[in-house]
Amino acid sequence: MTTKHRGPFATGHLLQPPELRDLQDSLLGLEPGPTIETRTLFRTALQMAMERTVAADALAELHNLLECYAPAWYTVEQHERLESALRLLGRV
Repeated sequence: MTTKHRGPFATGHLLQPPELRDLQDSLLGLEPGPTIETRTLFRTALQMAMERTVAADALAELHNLLECYAPAWYTVEQHERLESALRLLGRV
């Protein structure tokens, strides 16, 4: 019995973000034999989505640290910019 390789996120691991799961599902739903250009495009899109997720997680962690420790140099303007960025990334 052979198993089709579905990539590193196919295991349904709890740390897999929903947006990556959705993107991977759309990749797996392609009709058989997509062109090399199409596969490259989707691979690039998946890589960008993974990088965006890592960056969003790091930004959210920094936000939590800044809110918890409230350093003297952390201004209201910086707080508002950070929360605006997190809203754009869907983290707030």
